[in-house]
Amino acid sequence: MRLKLKLYHLYFSFLKTYRSDSSVLRKKAKAQFTLLSIFLLSGFTFIILDLIFLGMNTDVLMVIIALSPLIIGFVLLYRGSYNSSVFFLLVGIVLLMPLTAFISSNHEPIKLYNVAIFGIIALLVAGLTAERVIHNILVGIASFITLTVYFLFFVIPAELKPFTLMIDAYIASMVLVGLSTFISIFLTLQLNQLIYELLRSNSELDRRVAERTRQLKISRNRLIETEKLSALGGMIAGISHEINTPLGSSILINSHFGTIRDDLQEMVIAGSVTNTYLLEFLEKSDDLRKLQEDSLSRLKKLIDSFRKISADNRQKEPELVNIREEIEMTLRIFRKKIQSTPGVNLKIENPREMSIVTYPNLLWQVLTHLLENSLFHAFPSGVGSIELSYEMVDSNLVLQYRDDGIGMDRESQKRIFEPFFTTDRGKGRTGLGMIMVYNLLKNAGGDIQVNSLPGDGLSYSVRLPDLSRENEQE
Repeated sequence: MRLKLKLYHLYFSFLKTYRSDSSVLRKKAKAQFTLLSIFLLSGFTFIILDLIFLGMNTDVLMVIIALSPLIIGFVLLYRGSYNSSVFFLLVGIVLLMPLTAFISSNHEPIKLYNVAIFGIIALLVAGLTAERVIHNILVGIASFITLTVYFLFFVIPAELKPFTLMIDAYIASMVLVGLSTFISIFLTLQLNQLIYELLRSNSELDRRVAERTRQLKISRNRLIETEKLSALGGMIAGISHEINTPLGSSILINSHFGTIRDDLQEMVIAGSVTNTYLLEFLEKSDDLRKLQEDSLSRLKKLIDSFRKISADNRQKEPELVNIREEIEMTLRIFRKKIQSTPGVNLKIENPREMSIVTYPNLLWQVLTHLLENSLFHAFPSGVGSIELSYEMVDSNLVLQYRDDGIGMDRESQKRIFEPFFTTDRGKGRTGLGMIMVYNLLKNAGGDIQVNSLPGDGLSYSVRLPDLSRENEQE
């Protein structure tokens, strides 16, 4: 019983030495199985020949029994137990090859040489597939023991040749197996060194990739910060320009009013004020008041625009919006604005009844800005067309907006959602419309994409989620 426990412990101790990456063990097990299949084929060839000419005998039964480790190793390989598979396949090498060699020849010394040759092949397999040097040593010891057992219990009793001839064959076979053991150990050490170098190279490559990735992230973050600072600088310049114009006008008007008031005061002190001068003073004052009102009104509109940019639609409660009615209402209002340019045609492709839950007036605001952009920028000749289409895609309203105007270059497309970016600042455009559209959609969980080529029109793809579906998912 103790002997069985010791053997059991020895078996599992040897099995535990095969601990490696599963992919490496899988490759080794497959290599061993391929080599064993070759040995198996040769063994079966001799078995068939023996069955044909001699009939079943004890040697054939021994070979069949020795095939069991190969079968077990194959099953374990198939089930994915790679470390156990490697072990059983090595056991199969040690058992199968000498038994096959023993029945492969009827010549006395050649039997030992055949056993030695198969032992050498087993050692070479171990050298190419073993994890540690202990595996090579164990296979070498097994080959030595196998040679000795066959020499003492099979060859000597069965042969009639001189004993010295048997001794010479035995010694030569042992020397060959010993040399093969050293070669096997050398192969294992060399392959392990190559594997170590490969793993170290992979580790170094991973480190370099990680470092390069980190540097790229730093560079990207710096680029983003630079772009933010550039956009902030442009926004500040735009704010300064837009506020400075009405503010400068107000200062100039106030200065002019102070001048004519001083003139009136001097004439009153001198007693030379006439009714005609008073009427002129009142008329100039009224003109200056109107100019002041215009400047202040423009300044108020500008401030209102700033407030709209940062406005959050989520302050309002979402409600059910009929998409078709919302679009048609927006187009009706806009058609009144473009009565002076009858050459612009507005069209909805395949209008259909559709409703989603979203923030009120959101779609109207978005469409109004897009339509005004097309009217001011797309059709310098006053002739063109604007087409709208919409559909539901994965609980999102997708609105396609297209005009056939002059289009937009790539640089302008990159900056279209920047505050105060406009190509018509001299015509009273502030460059705040598209940033309003962007923020409105973003706050509602949607987005907008722009695509254009110079001379080939402009298209927008607007995505607006159905908030009722989002609430259901939550």
